[in-house]
Amino acid sequence: MLLSSLTAFKDVLSKEAIALIDEFASFEGLISENGKIEGNLKPLTQKLSSLNAILDKEKSLVFGQRSELNRTILNLKDECKQLESDVSSLKGGVSPLSQNTKRLIALLKDANITATPLSHLAEVTDRKWQDAIEGYLGAQREALIVEPEDAEESIRIFRAHRRQLMGCRVVDTTQTRLWLNRGDRNSTLRFIRCNNDHAQAYLNRRLGGIKPVDTERELLREDSAMTADGMLKLAGTISTIRSVPHMMVGINTEGMRDSREKQLATLSSELMSFLKADQRLEQADSLLGRVMANNQFDVESLGNAGHSITRMNQELEAIEAEIEQLQKHDDTDLQERIDELKERIAVIELEQKKLDRERQQISEQFGALNSQKSQLSSALSALDEERNRLTSHPNYDAEFASERYSLLESSMVSGAAIYKEAISRAEKANEKARSFDQKVRKEVADHYAKYHQANLDNDTQLDYLESKFEEFEHYVSYQIDVLSETELAKYAKRAELARREAEETFRSDYVSKLKDSLDQVAHIIRELNGSLKRRPFNQEVYQFRYYPNGDMKDILDLVERFSTQDQANVGGLFDPKMSDDPEHVRAISAIQELISDEEKQQDLADYRKFYNFEVDILDLEGNKKTTLSQRIQTGSGGEHQIPFYLAIAAALSTTYRLHETMEGEIVGGFSLAMFDEAFNKIDMVKTSTCMGFMKDIGLQVIAAAPDDKRAVMAANMDTIISVWREGGAVSIDVAYPKEKGQILLNGQSDDTLLTSA
Repeated sequence: MLLSSLTAFKDVLSKEAIALIDEFASFEGLISENGKIEGNLKPLTQKLSSLNAILDKEKSLVFGQRSELNRTILNLKDECKQLESDVSSLKGGVSPLSQNTKRLIALLKDANITATPLSHLAEVTDRKWQDAIEGYLGAQREALIVEPEDAEESIRIFRAHRRQLMGCRVVDTTQTRLWLNRGDRNSTLRFIRCNNDHAQAYLNRRLGGIKPVDTERELLREDSAMTADGMLKLAGTISTIRSVPHMMVGINTEGMRDSREKQLATLSSELMSFLKADQRLEQADSLLGRVMANNQFDVESLGNAGHSITRMNQELEAIEAEIEQLQKHDDTDLQERIDELKERIAVIELEQKKLDRERQQISEQFGALNSQKSQLSSALSALDEERNRLTSHPNYDAEFASERYSLLESSMVSGAAIYKEAISRAEKANEKARSFDQKVRKEVADHYAKYHQANLDNDTQLDYLESKFEEFEHYVSYQIDVLSETELAKYAKRAELARREAEETFRSDYVSKLKDSLDQVAHIIRELNGSLKRRPFNQEVYQFRYYPNGDMKDILDLVERFSTQDQANVGGLFDPKMSDDPEHVRAISAIQELISDEEKQQDLADYRKFYNFEVDILDLEGNKKTTLSQRIQTGSGGEHQIPFYLAIAAALSTTYRLHETMEGEIVGGFSLAMFDEAFNKIDMVKTSTCMGFMKDIGLQVIAAAPDDKRAVMAANMDTIISVWREGGAVSIDVAYPKEKGQILLNGQSDDTLLTSA
């Protein structure tokens, strides 16, 4: 009866099992209801033996079907849960966007900038191409559209929070006019409806060159193409497109919500079907277990029991015949014998029933243990596969694992405690691994943002930041191999050549030019001092003096040691042969420090940074009285101004490249020197001397001075323009002092000088 109930599960069991169950119908009536055997038991025992093997196989198959079905049910439950969350969000007017995108939208909203995701402005009109187009766009569907005038501010906010907004995108709407009409309408754009120019321009840029095709031949023929079932060709490579939940199903959240609700209804229906199938498999599995539990027996014992029952039946028949014969005789002894035999028969029958019950209990226990053994064997096989997978991992260290297990075994009182401790440590290790994974992804994102700014729109690269760790690890390893085997190797030789060229430039170009510039400084100082020596100020002679800058002294000494003849003989800039020379080492260290500091690199190219400059004040015999630095602290206003006028004149002369020829003529470039409120704190004699110095070094002076300086100006100037203003009227008078007048004025100046002396 129990075995025949399996026929109700013909859709679950194999044809072989159903056929064997049908064969047992032929043995119906072989054993009567009172347990009497009506025929030969051998064929039945043979079938029962084969039945156990078939049922065990069927139970394993049912277990496998349930495991696969349970995995499918779990996946469907997860998808339904996500869709329920999306529908709930959409009913509240919130689009199912990623947390980072929502955070960026909120930040822009705080700045009064409206940002709309691309998925809210466009929809796929052909459901056949929905998976392929949305899978290709991926995270780009959440790219935010802002007005062009808000683009720069949006990028500034995005950049300020970039570390908390990984994976977000803001469309460059300032380029909309360049891309609005550039999309190929025969591309995948024909399957998309859009109501925003900025979104349309962005889609033209991303999808405008990708052709929709159906066959493999068409896919190979086009430069960029995709198929509706998710095959993609880009840059000469064929790949698959990952499936993603649909977002571009309506230009507003209502359309998106309707799509999500339809998907939820479809998945819910599939989930209910799978749950019913799982319930039916569970019933079949339970029934198979019961049948197997009741079919546990020993063929030899069953045969012996059958022979014993047959023999006992024969004995009972013989005894009944004897009783019948004895009843014919009225013999009291025989009657007593019959009663004894009846009692014996009753005892034997009771003993037989007791043995039958014990046999039934043993059979059920044996079946339950055998079923448990099968389940444990399956679980053990699964654990062996998992163990083999873990031990085959390249990071697995068998010796370390054995040592850790021995340590745990010696410190724990039971296997349960070891298991609990191992689970705890595994969770901590997983947490540490997740933290490290996040750190690595952040560092890769920072590297990508720093060194690949031009390709930040390449979402194939950025999507790896959100992929599984194995895919991410493969991507990083591949990028490292590409850099080490191609890019770095390609530039190694160039770097070596550049280093040599830099050293040669330093030796033959920089050092010689710097030495020439330094020699020119000495020459200019000598010329200026020569002119100043002829122009004393109140019994004082001013002289420019220069001395090495302490920070540049080592480099300056190195340059001074290089002569024109030995520059070609010096080794490399960082020649190991010179490493024993402490002065050379200090000079090279100073050069390296200046080169590595962006703010100080200009100092190495400016020869003026190698010296400090001072103005010495001497008496007429050439003895040093003081310096400009010292006089500034104690001198009068005029004494402060004279050195600065001399320094300005010297700087202008150097800038204009003025110099004296062998014939005594001053030549050079532009020689204009302009002063406002000129010489306002200097007396007439010193003013004449200062202007005479400027004329000696070849400067053309234009000075604006008050009227009380007219006499000294006339003594030294070729043209004097006087300007008066009375109310709104301005008067101008031009005078050209003649040579005789200037001589007269200079003579008056000389008389004044003699009188004051």
